[in-house]
Amino acid sequence: MAVSKSPHTVGALAKVLGVAQSTASFHLAQLLRAGLINVLEEGTEHIVTGNFTEIRIRLVPKNGENRAKSIETSSSGY
Repeated sequence: MAVSKSPHTVGALAKVLGVAQSTASFHLAQLLRAGLINVLEEGTEHIVTGNFTEIRIRLVPKNGENRAKSIETSSSGY
């Protein structure tokens, strides 16, 4: 699944990924702790957006070498 710049609810993400909402919430909590997503609470819904600044920082290390290609190949099991 490509990263989207559009905000999504946890329920919508779970549906797209074909997993239970509790499973999506568990994994999103890990991404939130890592600083890779932002979550806005609107009533009972949690709206998720990517933290693209942090994602870019992690994909492009200080030496300028782009690690995105190695990350894509190492996660080919998904």
